[in-house]
Order: sequence, then C-alpha cells, then structure tokens
Amino acid sequence: MGVNANNKRRWALLGIALIILGWEIASLARSPLLQTNDFVQYWSAGKLLLLGDNPYSPGRVLELERSLGRPGDIPLLPFSPPWALTFMAPLALFEPHFSRLLWLLAHLAMVAGSIEWSWRFYGGGESGRRIKWLIGAAFAPALTVLIIGQIGPLILFAVAAFLLLETRRQYFLAGILVMPAAVKPQLLFLFWIALLFWSLKQRRWSVLAGIAVAWLFCSLVAAALDPAVFSQYLSLWRSQGVLKQPYPVLGGVLRLVFGAERQWLQFVPSIAGFAWFLFYWRAHRDHWQWREQAPLLLLVSLVTTPYGWFFDQVVLLPVVMKCAIWLLRSGGAAAVQIAGAFVAVNVVALVFIALGLTTFWYLWIAPAWLVLYLIVQRASARVSLASAVLV
Repeated sequence: MGVNANNKRRWALLGIALIILGWEIASLARSPLLQTNDFVQYWSAGKLLLLGDNPYSPGRVLELERSLGRPGDIPLLPFSPPWALTFMAPLALFEPHFSRLLWLLAHLAMVAGSIEWSWRFYGGGESGRRIKWLIGAAFAPALTVLIIGQIGPLILFAVAAFLLLETRRQYFLAGILVMPAAVKPQLLFLFWIALLFWSLKQRRWSVLAGIAVAWLFCSLVAAALDPAVFSQYLSLWRSQGVLKQPYPVLGGVLRLVFGAERQWLQFVPSIAGFAWFLFYWRAHRDHWQWREQAPLLLLVSLVTTPYGWFFDQVVLLPVVMKCAIWLLRSGGAAAVQIAGAFVAVNVVALVFIALGLTTFWYLWIAPAWLVLYLIVQRASARVSLASAVLV
C-alpha cells in the first residue's frame, strides 16, 4: 500500500507540474514577450564578432536582426561587456533556428543542473526529488527566461557552481566557473563585492586567480576576433547609454518621480545596498559561510541593482530551493502560508505576462522575494531557538 501511495503521489505531482508548465507556456505564447526574443541580439552580436565587425553597432545589429524576422526599427543591442561576447559567438556558428534550439537545450540543462545542485547543496538529499522540479516549474522567472532566450541561466549556473565548488574547497575551479556571472556584472554587484572581501580576508588567492584567468581568456578571445571591441563598447555607452530611460528597478522609480533626466538617481538604491553590505559584512565576516550568506546577497543585489529585469530573477533558484527544503521539513500552518504566498506571487506575475503588461508592473516582485525569504529566515531562527531551549 505504501509503495502504491507513493507512486500515486509522484504521478500527481508530475501531472501538476505538467499542467503548470502548459499554462505558463500558453500564457507566454500569447504575450508580446516573444516578439522581443533576446536570442536574436546574442546571435547577431556573435555573428558580427566572428566577422570581425562591430557587435555594438546599432545599424549592423538591426540589419542582422531584421534578417532573422524581428520587426521594428529599434535594435536589441547587447549592452553586456566584451567578455560576454565570447559566450555569444558560438551561437553564430550555426544556422539561427538550429542555434536557437541548442541555446534552449543548453539553458534547460543549466537550469536543471542548478536546481539539482542547489537542492543537494542545502541538504535536500533524496527526499523531495520530484517536488523540486514542481517548484522550479512554478517559478515564473525561470520559464520566462527560457522562453525569451535571455542569458540568465548562465549566470544562475555560474553562481550554483561556485557555491558547490567552494564547499568542496576547489577554489581555483570555483573562480573559473563563477566568472560567467559577470556577463551582467551590475546584476549581482553585492555578490561580487562580497566575493572580493571574502577572498582577501581568507586569502583565497586561487579564487581570484580563477576569476582573472577566465576573464582574461574571454576578453582575449573577443579582442582577437575584433581588436576594437573594447573601444566599440565604450562608444556604445557614450552614444546610446543604457540609462537613457528609467528601468523597472527602484532607481527607475526615483527617476520617474524626480525626473527621468537625472540618471544618477538610478544608482541611489545601489549605494544604499552597498551601505547595508558594509554592516552585514562587519557582522558576519569572522564566521562567513556562503551557504548562509549567499541568499541574502543575491536578493539585496536584485532589489537594489541599477539595471535589471524580472526574468533576471532566475538567479534566485538556489534561494528558492533552500526555502523549499526548510518549508517541507518544518511543516505547520506557517509553512503552508509562506508556500501559498510564493505561489500567489508567481501566479500574479504570470497573469501580468499573459495580459502583456511590461516593465514597471513587475517592480514589486524582487522585494516580495526578499520579504518572503526574511520571513522564512525568521521562522527558521524561532524553530532553532525553540529546539535549543527544549534540549
């Protein structure tokens, strides 16, 4: 009876996961997000780099994107730094449609691997092996980033790999594999600052060496294909400017309120985030554990970043796995309420996507994840304290 009951439960969970995935895909298919599939900018930039042409040229990028069927007169420009182009160039080695399939499969593998690693990293073990996939399927940023072809899964994979390898004391390899997270350096800026502080304090020179080697390799590859790529990148920033318009983060709200032309307001939350980090580092530097400190660093980085989007929140999957493991083990009414809030946030996000709502409609989601994590953290501390008293 026990075996049959377990099998039924597994099939039920699988069925629920498939229903969620089907609904999410159907919602996204009806949204305008598919009209701005970011894969086209990566393939176009990679193609121009392989040709030795300017991958940051609005005119050249637009020309290639139109050849891929993208409508409109505004190009999707790759504002990522030159070393990020090394990850885009291989895409242009293949025909666009086949390359898009490879890109999707690679991202699926990176998301799945990150979920598995994060689950084991936070002690999930063999328990809940199937429910973690249900949770991953229910996390709206994960499916969104896969559908629109954004590069977020690479950043997620880099962070998950670092966390896993750091615990195994494979520091040089951890540094090499975390470097791809720098394709969007502003996104997890507090993570990078903490990594530097920690490496210097603990004298983990091999971590810094690994990052430097990987960064130098990727930069040299891009420069070898296009010797002027760094100057072209600087020219893009001077001529186009990624901050010409407010973006859907807290700094963007400040610009909407006090004047969009005041670009410096975009960085005010980041300065506040850095100030928070200095206090946080001072409190935890002598007993720093990435297992415990990484989730809050990722969350505060995303809440205070000067430039980011809803789908970038796929990097929070390790945080989601950590919270899910605690909720499954603790049980009780509080766990059910927190899980319900997690589902509600995702459902609202998917409804927004299905309705075609964009940009600032999603501003509240990153702070919502932060609040939910703090609630879980506080509940976990209470349970630990109660257990200690009983003992």
